Parts: sequence; structure tokens; C-alpha cells
Amino acid sequence: MGVAHFPFGHWPVGHFDGWHFAGAGGYLAYLGAGDEAGDVDFTEPVGGAQAGTGAIYLSGLGLAADTQYIIALRGVSDAGVVEEGTGCTCLVLVTAGDELEGARPNPLSSASAEQAAGGKLRVAFIYSRWAEPAAALKVQIAEVDGAPDWESPLAEVALNASGPTSWSEVLDDSWPHETGVILALRAVTAGGVAGDATTLDEIAVDAVGPDPLSEISAEQVS
Repeated sequence: MGVAHFPFGHWPVGHFDGWHFAGAGGYLAYLGAGDEAGDVDFTEPVGGAQAGTGAIYLSGLGLAADTQYIIALRGVSDAGVVEEGTGCTCLVLVTAGDELEGARPNPLSSASAEQAAGGKLRVAFIYSRWAEPAAALKVQIAEVDGAPDWESPLAEVALNASGPTSWSEVLDDSWPHETGVILALRAVTAGGVAGDATTLDEIAVDAVGPDPLSEISAEQVS
């Protein structure tokens, strides 16, 4: 099933004819409730983009939960002539959590782990909301034992409501000295939809300090 994200730019819906949405040739998006091309309202576009761009981001559509919608895309010429095709469509279903079925949050931009004192690990990550198909609420950090234990994550980090989130903290959990630990991180929406996980390389924890010092001396300096 497709989602309401065509990889083109964000265009607000306004009181313009279809030509104003796409500028000098491009694409127009149309919406309808249903699952067939005949359900699409081709009288008024809901968004568009110029030719050569990569995505159309649709907003302010007022989609209802648990309702099937169909989105159609048509090309428009430099002269403002819109094609009459009905074959370029995708289906969109909004879940009860106000998310698009099949839409997932972004993968993490970066993630890393390093040793910390007492057999603990410091984990850092960056999450970006740029072109986010589904809004992430938090990032889960889980230990991998064959597979990530998402049912009992080591930590869940709330994300900034807007803009990127850069996070770095020492986890509460600790492991015996020289234990090899593999961690995985993923972004999750409020409705529990997860993005692609990032699995880090195995790291050996350090729970033992250096050997005790055996000698010390002091001397006068001028």
C-alpha cells in the first residue's frame, strides 16, 4: 500500500487553480475517499510540485481515522494543460492513532556507544525530522541477544517536538567486566510504529579500574 508522500516539496493548499500549485510544468495531486480512481475529486488539486523536484508533501487534508483514501497524481505542462490520466494512484489509510498505515519514522541520523565507568555504556544518537513520513515520539534503545529486545528496552528517550534531537547519556544498566554488548536503536511513533533500527557494533564493557598504584614520590621544584 502506498502512503501520502510522493518522493517532490511542501506546497500549502490555497485558493488557486491547479496551475498555481505546479508552476512551470510539474505534477498535481488529487484526493478522494475510497479505493478506486473514480472516487478521486479531480476538480481541485490538494497539492503539487514543479517538474524535476522529488516529493509532494500534503498537509491540512483533514483525513479521518479508519477511512480509506486514494491519492492520484497528474502531470501538468508548461502551458498549464493538465493530463487526464487516472492510473497514477496510491491508497492511504489513516489509523486510529492518526498515522498513515505503512508510514514509518525516519531511521536515526547517527548512533554510537562507548565505555563508561562501572561496567556501563554511554549512548549517543541524532534524530532528524526532515521529510519525516510519520512523526516519531521517542527512540528506544535495546540490547541485542540474537534479536533486539524491544519488549524490554534499556531506555526510551523522548524526542524534541520539532527539529532534530541530539542525545548522549550513560545508560542505567551495567554489565560484568569485558562482557560484549550489542545495542540497537530505533524511532517509534505514538502509535507504536517503528522506523528502521540501527544496530551498533559489539562493545566490551569495562567494569574494572586500573591496577593500584604501588609507588609515589615528591620533590621540590623552584
